[in-house]
Amino acid sequence: MYIYYYYNMSGSLASAKAKRAGIAPIIQTPQPIQGQQIQTKLTFQQIVTVIDGRLTKLEQDMKSKVAPAPAPAPAQVKTQAPVQDPVTKSQIEEMESKFMMLAEEITAMKDIIIKLQSFTMDVNKTLFDERIQIMSDVCTIKEEDIEKEEEEAQSSEIASEK
Repeated sequence: MYIYYYYNMSGSLASAKAKRAGIAPIIQTPQPIQGQQIQTKLTFQQIVTVIDGRLTKLEQDMKSKVAPAPAPAPAQVKTQAPVQDPVTKSQIEEMESKFMMLAEEITAMKDIIIKLQSFTMDVNKTLFDERIQIMSDVCTIKEEDIEKEEEEAQSSEIASEK
């Protein structure tokens, strides 16, 4: 029972209790469960690619469900009960509403990205202008220092001549 409890505790608590109890620490590396995906942050391009792939697959699935079966040869035509359409009007309306919601979300994301891009460009322009201002101030200060040094050199030459 203690070993079961030992494995279910947090790592630091378990190692502290094991140290006090004199149990050698058992290092157990967690094995990912089969089918479990490690979640990482996706870039915007990857998100768009995933969404595009899903939409393409959805469109292909819809076409395969809606596409009529190939017509049988005239000799094999038999009278059959009328085939009911597997896609009902409510399903079509639901899919259309989901599509519209997805389109609105994509438009909203596009607007946010454009605003972020313009903000970033404004910040970069401001930083660049400030850098130019600082660099021009530094150049002006250097020129003033050079002029002062020249004046001091001339005055020291005049003083040494006298």
